Amino acid sequence: MGLVVSEVEGFDFKSKVLGKGGDRRFHARIINGVLHFPGLVTEH
Repeated sequence: MGLVVSEVEGFDFKSKVLGKGGDRRFHARIINGVLHFPGLVTEH
């Protein structure tokens, strides 16, 4: 899995499955230098 820039307002990154895989993306934001995944999931 890797991280790419999120297009969703209020989020900095989203997960991206490398190679074959699902379409789910987990969005994250950086808070005080720590990467947080608060639970927003989208389907690509």
